[in-house]
Amino acid sequence: LRKMIDDRPKAYALRFRLAQLQEAAGKRDEAEKTYAAIGDVDKEGAQALQGKVQVARLKLIEGKSEEGSKLLDEVIKQNPRDNAALLLRASLLLSKKDAQNAIIDLRTVLRDQPTSPQVLALLAAAHRMNNEAALGTDVIGSAIRSEPNNVQLRQLMVEHLIATNDRTGAIRGLGGVINANRRNVRE
Repeated sequence: LRKMIDDRPKAYALRFRLAQLQEAAGKRDEAEKTYAAIGDVDKEGAQALQGKVQVARLKLIEGKSEEGSKLLDEVIKQNPRDNAALLLRASLLLSKKDAQNAIIDLRTVLRDQPTSPQVLALLAAAHRMNNEAALGTDVIGSAIRSEPNNVQLRQLMVEHLIATNDRTGAIRGLGGVINANRRNVRE
């Protein structure tokens, strides 16, 4: 990959793949440098921003939340609709028990990804943390109405209802999961 990158410096997919391989090999420092180097080539373009998001993710994994948060803020300042940065920042905010601001970021992402189980799970958790469990139910319910046969969304609803101690609703929801996919062995 390095040879190919030397020959084609603007082949960003190769640079991202190299960083992923470095991460998989447990070489986070090298991966961080590879992601950061994308910004040297792309300057302040979309690829540079995605490289910054990845560096921020690695910083957060390393427990360097202040550094990671600063990078995320830079990315979001340049692109307020950067879903990856908003998701990471929302996760960080939730870990700090700041549900209100996490909800704002997650609702922004939800506009682009209205049926994303990852976004919906985080948003429902933020609403539960903010004592607004009914809003979490509404958000997941809306996604289910958009994709009624999506088993993953129905499972998410059941998990949310269990977390809110709505056992009756969870049992009803399990029926919906089974009806949406009768071959699903997990249930």
